[in-house]
Amino acid sequence: MGFQITYNKLFEVAFWHHAQLRTSSYDPALFGYDTVGYDPLTSPFIIPLSTVVPDEVGRRLLNFDLRNLLHIRPNPETAELLKQLGLVFKTTTLGFWVVYNELRDLPADDALRFTFDVALVAPEFIDQVEVKPDWPRGKVFHLSNAQQPPENRYLLSDNAAVGEVLHSNHFFERRGRIVRVPQLAPGSATTLEVFDALAAAAAPPIFTVDFPAVNQQTEYELDLRPLREGRYRINGPNINEITLYLGLENRPGILGVIDLFPNAWEGTIYDIRLAEATV
Repeated sequence: MGFQITYNKLFEVAFWHHAQLRTSSYDPALFGYDTVGYDPLTSPFIIPLSTVVPDEVGRRLLNFDLRNLLHIRPNPETAELLKQLGLVFKTTTLGFWVVYNELRDLPADDALRFTFDVALVAPEFIDQVEVKPDWPRGKVFHLSNAQQPPENRYLLSDNAAVGEVLHSNHFFERRGRIVRVPQLAPGSATTLEVFDALAAAAAPPIFTVDFPAVNQQTEYELDLRPLREGRYRINGPNINEITLYLGLENRPGILGVIDLFPNAWEGTIYDIRLAEATV
């Protein structure tokens, strides 16, 4: 006698790449967009963030496969966590899904966190995507739903100051977990505090260190190897505050990182919009 295992979607992540999804035969007015100045031959494909996808959009999506451009995978810590929880990671033509067996209970834990690496497959991808003022070379983009109220559909690339697409504000300098920070007044004593950049604004520092005055010293050195990989903010009275993405020491090809906190967000679709580069 056979049996069937049913899986439920924990969450889905979809990349909307305007350059690859360009179309020439649908009416943007159907999606509530202003058509003034719209040229169907040159205007970018507009992604409807709704559950109803018009036929023309659906046909265009059938010919798109993000896996030809980007390689997305759980980072090592998340891969092990998914295994422990009985979750299944599956790439799709638009991004990826994480699903779970309906007979399995997930822990209700606000600290439950899944991290996914994004790496290049096609080098030309960077030239196809517009990031204002430009693509920040040597940095990684970092997107998360941390500290946001749960939604059924959530735009990870949103930024109130710059719009809905991936922007330079989403990028952070990547460093190893031995961090050297320039001193404003060389040789001065100070106290440096390290904060988890994804924690609530009022959260206390997760790491504090006092530095004595050292004659002719120009940098403070922080050993942050006990910290998990992630985005951190470092401040103190004798430095310029900085926010860095720490880790990735053994994964040099990473283009970006997505951090998701699934508690109370079950079934959410996370969207990432990529603007087409202008020539």
